[in-house]
Amino acid sequence: AGIDLSAIEQGDIVVTSPDSVRVTLPPAYLTGCYLENAQQLNASCGTTFFGLVSCTDKINELQRVAQNRAKVDLIMMAGELDIADQAYVAAEGAIGALLTDLGFDTIEFARSTAEAPVDPSCEL
Repeated sequence: AGIDLSAIEQGDIVVTSPDSVRVTLPPAYLTGCYLENAQQLNASCGTTFFGLVSCTDKINELQRVAQNRAKVDLIMMAGELDIADQAYVAAEGAIGALLTDLGFDTIEFARSTAEAPVDPSCEL
């Protein structure tokens, strides 16, 4: 998960006093949902009177269903582990350190309520 800091717009950083600043961070989102390619261990479907039956289409469909289920499980686990919150904590730490170095004593963070973008790899 991550936060696209290039999405910070005018008005998202407000200096509230000479030593205080308020920063509204863009929404955190999953930056990728990648799974290794499936490895087929056995493609045998059995035999008929005429020999082997082709089951390539059925195996491909089962692999697609399994990959989609694994992606759904991955996305759900990211939510359960609150990965987006970890991205906010990391961004707040890095930006806070930078702003402290620039002389700000008080740094307040807000998290955007805008809808987070969806990485194409996370679409089903």
